[in-house]
Amino acid sequence: MRIVLVVLILLAASLACNGEDSSDSGSLNGGGNGGGGGGSSGQTQPDLEITDLDVVETSGDDVDFTVTIHNRGSSINRDFVVRCEVPCRTEPGWSPTYFGYNYDRGSMGAGQSVTLGEGVWLNLGDCPFSTYREFTCDVDAENNVDESNEGNNTYSESIYTNR
Repeated sequence: MRIVLVVLILLAASLACNGEDSSDSGSLNGGGNGGGGGGSSGQTQPDLEITDLDVVETSGDDVDFTVTIHNRGSSINRDFVVRCEVPCRTEPGWSPTYFGYNYDRGSMGAGQSVTLGEGVWLNLGDCPFSTYREFTCDVDAENNVDESNEGNNTYSESIYTNR
């Protein structure tokens, strides 16, 4: 009877210890999982995202196109590339028209937004007429910046070009 009682006490003590350990590790794990991509002020890595694509002006077959980028994470101290494409033709053998911008200013602060491309004209003269075109851009297209969320780097929007 004493042996059974000792075994039950040891079993109860073991379960109590395991319960404390799992709740401690659970709270540690829970804290670690919560910071991944909400733009919290505690991020230790940059997080680039495109927040807007816009046609500023059109002239004949030319379109002045801008891309607005926002850094949701910590500061960046390196250059990066924004690569965009617009499908000009859908026939076999035609690839999209590619264009891009180099962000070569060396740094971009936490929470900062920049607009690239104003005054840079894209010629759509080889494209058949279309009122709206689907533009797709990828920020940090060459993966120069180690980001907290690499999954939010691509942005697409149908934009009125009337070209």
